[in-house]
Amino acid sequence: MVVPQLVIDKINYHPGTITGFNESDDLEFISIKNTQSTTVNLTGIYFKELGITYKFPNNATIAANQSIYLASNLNQFQSRFGLTAFGQFTRNLSNSTQKLVLADAFGNTIDAVEYLDDAPWPDADGNGKFLQLTDSSLDNSLASSWVATDEVTLSTPTFSSSNSMHISPNPVSNVLTIVSANQIEKFQVFDVLGNLMFSANQKEKNFKIDCSAFAKGIYILTVLDETGWYSKKIIKQ
Repeated sequence: MVVPQLVIDKINYHPGTITGFNESDDLEFISIKNTQSTTVNLTGIYFKELGITYKFPNNATIAANQSIYLASNLNQFQSRFGLTAFGQFTRNLSNSTQKLVLADAFGNTIDAVEYLDDAPWPDADGNGKFLQLTDSSLDNSLASSWVATDEVTLSTPTFSSSNSMHISPNPVSNVLTIVSANQIEKFQVFDVLGNLMFSANQKEKNFKIDCSAFAKGIYILTVLDETGWYSKKIIKQ
């Protein structure tokens, strides 16, 4: 049996306290993305580890390259984020660490992520941020594949790949050069802990980032252009 290519790509395990929302736990959510080029039937797919409980209803589907949200409270999720969640799970996500295992109706693991609220995982612990996978092709069991993203940006486009952008050199020692066929709106560079290292808003097609002061290691570059968000793992040598 072929296991569907579903990826857990967003986790809001400890939402920040927001005026007008009495229980921050009501704003918890998980996003699941179908990375296949075909629609996936979700019948019988469920979370099988201890913790949250959810099973997709019969004949539910997710379209190719589509992401859907599961929320702890459907009404509160829509009120806060302006989006409609696909379904509501029971119990709550741990504020420290939890293993999320998505399985098919036969118990076969489709995807598994065990997040932590400690380094090297990005800090999304009650500070108004959620965990976001920077690229669905990355290993989402690794902390370095995630960034901490502000909750207010939830309705913005998800990260995607772009063939119209060239980034070099990578690995980089000093200056990183970005050349894009589209006008770039915004740049951000995060370390693996989700700390913002660099940010700029300017409408250019070519841009340079001075990385000479960065410590050696892995960073995540995110770029917003007129087609959406683009992310790339950068290595500082």
